[in-house]
Amino acid sequence: MGEGYGALVGVDATFPWEKDGAPGNNHQHNVKIDPFYLDVSPVSCSDYAKYLQETKYEPTDERGFLRGWPDWRNGKFPKSHDKVPVTTVSLREARLYCSHVGGRLPSSIEWQ
Repeated sequence: MGEGYGALVGVDATFPWEKDGAPGNNHQHNVKIDPFYLDVSPVSCSDYAKYLQETKYEPTDERGFLRGWPDWRNGKFPKSHDKVPVTTVSLREARLYCSHVGGRLPSSIEWQ
């Protein structure tokens, strides 16, 4: 079963304007948002390796950090993954990267 197969499966979110407070998949509300920029492609392993080299970033908890990279401390990611989106970083780490490059993550409303 996937999304749309009942109240307990595949529920989404509750937004402030939804009076019943129950999360759901369908949201009938127009929201005005200011224009914003969104990168054309996700952050690549190559981009993230460059960030690590520039900042000398060390995670506070290494468990799971850049899982699959042979040696993240030396910027070594899997071969042929230079354009592959980076994964296994925390929300905090994603925000730190965005701040470093002069950006930010989209809000949940912008993402929708």
